[in-house]
Amino acid sequence: MSFARIVFLWMSLTILAGSPVAGAEAVVVSRLIDVSDGEAAASDFAWRGDGRQVVVLSRLLRRVGVFDVATGRLSARLENLAGGAASVAFDAHGDVVCGPVDHPAAAATIWDHRTGSRRSLPGPHGSTTDSSGNKLLEFALDGESGRLIGVYQLPAGSTERVALALYELPSGRLLRVKGPAAMWVAISPGGDRVAYRGRGGALQILNLNEGGAPISISAHTGGVDVTAWSPDGRLVATGGKARAMIRDPQSKVVNTVPDPWTLKLWDSKTGEPRGGAELPALTKTISFSPDGRLIAASDGAGTVHLIDAADPVRAVAAIAAPAPQTVIARFSPDGRWLGRLLTATSHLSIDDVKPVER
Repeated sequence: MSFARIVFLWMSLTILAGSPVAGAEAVVVSRLIDVSDGEAAASDFAWRGDGRQVVVLSRLLRRVGVFDVATGRLSARLENLAGGAASVAFDAHGDVVCGPVDHPAAAATIWDHRTGSRRSLPGPHGSTTDSSGNKLLEFALDGESGRLIGVYQLPAGSTERVALALYELPSGRLLRVKGPAAMWVAISPGGDRVAYRGRGGALQILNLNEGGAPISISAHTGGVDVTAWSPDGRLVATGGKARAMIRDPQSKVVNTVPDPWTLKLWDSKTGEPRGGAELPALTKTISFSPDGRLIAASDGAGTVHLIDAADPVRAVAAIAAPAPQTVIARFSPDGRWLGRLLTATSHLSIDDVKPVER
């Protein structure tokens, strides 16, 4: 594969005419990296702490690849993931954290892609080789504390249950297991709290140090679809859809009418609302810029909306993909770049967004 095929540059002017939120124009200078590794099946990605590399998960192909951001070249690949786990990350040492390798009942794997060595975390159900044991669905990692919170499917007699398992990565210790149903998990900066979609679709915020009952917020009547923490830990952002119940005056039949998708902000300590904005389609990912000033929210149509976190109804830019597709958007750790994973073609766009005042 030639370098010219891997990376190329283009410049575009993105204007928010016709968008449901008003905002400024922005010049977007982008660099496109081919992360398909021969097959277009990328499903998620994460930045290394220094921003020099990204790790790309191909869940369908059961492998992860580490790519150099400057050159776009693949530097390492890990295959034979057991499948199922939807998350990938770098830890504080630059090792890749991913789902289990070889055996689906193992816990998360820490892979040193420079030496090829790897180790597994202890399973929350004990054995990591019992086929009826652990199944990692997703996880979230806080680089500052080295804490990882995983959503595991565990056996419960003849049935199964979902539980949250908290780990300390440096030591590999399992700190605690708690049994609420959970999805779309996100761990706070410092690793002391976790936000997730709980039973019934409500936003739950659980203090991992103190325990007790979580804060429960009916954030979206259609359920929470994605969660994210602000860099200072004061806010939790959620994406989801509302449902309106309307009774037909003649038939007396109650119908569910879908309302627009919304992005909402919540005070993480009190659960009080802190603003929000409507979006044209399902929110796939939410990412705060490291300074907390911008929020990147990607919708199901392939557009990434850059939103002012202090005034969520104000958009800075809307960056569209070449064709409708799922786009995963995440800011680089230093805030210099916005990464957009175009899952239909498995290309990663490295964007430099420069707002232009009208």
